Amino acid sequence: MLNKKAVSNSVILAGMTVLGILFLCPDLQALHLSPNYQVFTLAPGATGTGAVVVANDEGRPVMIKAYSKDWFVLNENKAEKATDWLVINVPKVKLKKGESKSIPFLLRASTNAIGELVGMVSVESVSSEASSIHQILSVAIYLGIQGTEQLKGDLVSFYVEPSSASHSVKAGVAVKNNGNVHLRPTGTVVVSDSSKKNVFLNIFLQQARPTYPGQIGTYSGQVYNFDLQPGDYIASITMTDIDRRNQFLASESALRVSPEGKVELIK
Repeated sequence: MLNKKAVSNSVILAGMTVLGILFLCPDLQALHLSPNYQVFTLAPGATGTGAVVVANDEGRPVMIKAYSKDWFVLNENKAEKATDWLVINVPKVKLKKGESKSIPFLLRASTNAIGELVGMVSVESVSSEASSIHQILSVAIYLGIQGTEQLKGDLVSFYVEPSSASHSVKAGVAVKNNGNVHLRPTGTVVVSDSSKKNVFLNIFLQQARPTYPGQIGTYSGQVYNFDLQPGDYIASITMTDIDRRNQFLASESALRVSPEGKVELIK
């Protein structure tokens, strides 16, 4: 069974000179590739299909070539190449001015893979005209291997930082990905009294970029127009993976705010 999630909120653009050219020449448009990443899950040995959509807003017909490439590769999956598990069915596409086309791809979940395979679908403009803008756009494809995925993030550090000058409170956490799939976390830091009956702050944490296995991601948030008074508090931290909608971390820390506004974490 194929589970899929597609998201459109960030695009990876290779060849940053394209942006400079487009900025200097506003009449020239660009190619667009969507959705910006997709998450699939397949049982070992199973196959599935997906697609990306490329749009030509360049103001002229354009030929593109499409291909797959490796992105983040677990040590256990070194033998798994994106060209084998992420197969582009239509390697070349011609687009008229203003036209959009779907580029389908085939997914193969190797019986030897574990955790997650991460690759890129890339499209590249091809032109014989010297004046044409050369563009390369890439979007991430995540293929989880059902039954082998380990979603695990551990708290590395945590802080709460009140500011009397700006009448705000900032909170942040650092989380290490100790699993074998990517994390795209969101979360909250809830500050309450020691009885946890009275909640004073609910600070939203988010990081747009994924954190891959073995990496540490930092997440922070800030609340304005609030002064955290001296006293003892409980900070409750929860983190959830956006792509899988699973909570992977829950932790509490006792903290003390001094009259000078300094915060001490109480062990």
